[in-house]
Formats: sequence, structure tokens, C-alpha cells
Amino acid sequence: MKNRMVKQILTRALFVGILSPVFQPVAAQQDPVQVQILPQTNIQISSSVLDQGDVVLVTLTTTREITPALLWRDKEIPLAANPEKTRWFGFLEAGLGASPGKSQVLIRLTTGSQVKTSTMEIAIRAKDYGLRNLTLPKGWDELDGPTLERVQKETNIVAAIWARPLAEQLWQGSFIRPVNGEVSGTFGVKSIINNQPRSPHTGVDLRGDIGTPIAAINRGKVVLIADHFFTGHTVIIDHGGAIQ
Repeated sequence: MKNRMVKQILTRALFVGILSPVFQPVAAQQDPVQVQILPQTNIQISSSVLDQGDVVLVTLTTTREITPALLWRDKEIPLAANPEKTRWFGFLEAGLGASPGKSQVLIRLTTGSQVKTSTMEIAIRAKDYGLRNLTLPKGWDELDGPTLERVQKETNIVAAIWARPLAEQLWQGSFIRPVNGEVSGTFGVKSIINNQPRSPHTGVDLRGDIGTPIAAINRGKVVLIADHFFTGHTVIIDHGGAIQ
């Protein structure tokens, strides 16, 4: 009973967790950055500043003969292309724990056996998403052994999904909200429970009545259906192109 009450207090009765920043605004708009790398190739980044926990859109316009690649913070960024392979786009992200300061984007353009590289700088900016303090009766913020074991298993299952190789893009067009309810939990907010810091919230919670249909936000492949301790009835959809 105590574990059930802890679960209800910490996660609320009903929510939809969005585990990617799809519904977060693309970084507080600064002037976009645009550079011509080759006579036929332009790259544009939607903002020169990237807040912690946020994303910026990168758009590459080139010719069919050129294959682009982006490297950001030691990772290759998946790129989606139009059918003609002349317009490519992807997202640069900064985690909630990313260190503020300047980081470089490496652009690599391949034509046959020739490779051209260039770099651009993006400033990562600290952002305060807010803080909530909760006081629970003694022991309510602690889980017993079997529950801790369950939570660890569920954490490992989800971590294995995030670690899978990137799937090809399945989504098309604009994304929709899964339900029309109000936001009940915002992305990035930190929690202090009984004076102990907890992990920041990495989703967006949308309120809805029991029985409300929940729509997929775009085309994708269902990779998990489960009933987890903290997130309750959970469905994870891989939309491809690094969006889950």
C-alpha cells in the first residue's frame, strides 16, 4: 500500500510522458546561422544558442551528388532527406546536464572519393526549468527491496531501447499532441523530496480523463508496451530519425 501511495504522489494518477523534446520549443530564438560551404551547399541552424535540454534544427541544401554528415558532441547526427536528396535536416540537442559554453558542429560532405569538412560553433546556455519541493511522511519516499528490484529491471529495459541503433525515419510532416489536455508536468523541472535532490523530469505530462484515447504523435513503430512502476501503462514508439 505504501509503495502505491508513493507512486501516486510522485507520478500523479494519469499522465502521458513524452520522452523526447518534441513538444518543447526549439531553442529560444536567436538569429539563425547560415553558411555556404560549397557553391551548391548551404547549411542553416535555426538558432546560434542552444539551451540545456533543448534542440535546434539543422537544414542542409545541396545537390544529389553530395552526401552530408553532421557530428555533434562526439556523435553522428541522423539526417532525414527529401525524395530528391537535395535537402537534409536533423536536430542538435543539449542534455539537461550539458556543460554551458561553445561546442562545434562538424559538417562533412562526401562526393565520390572526395571529402570536404567545415565547422560551426553553437553556444550552449544554462537554463533554469524550475524547482519543486515536496515533503512526504517519513518512509514514503523509500521503496522496499522487491520494488527497487522491479524499478531497476524496468530502467534497464528502457535504457536498452534508447541504446538501439537508430532507425530510419518513419515520421512524416508535423507532429500532433497525443491528447488535448493541459500540461500537468513540465520538462526539466527539478524535484527536492524530503530535502533530497531527485532526477529532473525528462518528459511532458498531459492531463486526461480515464478512458481518453491517446494518439500516436506521428507514424512510427511500437517498441514497448508495458506496465511500469513509475510510468504506469507505458507505450514507447520509435518514429525513426532519433525521435522516440
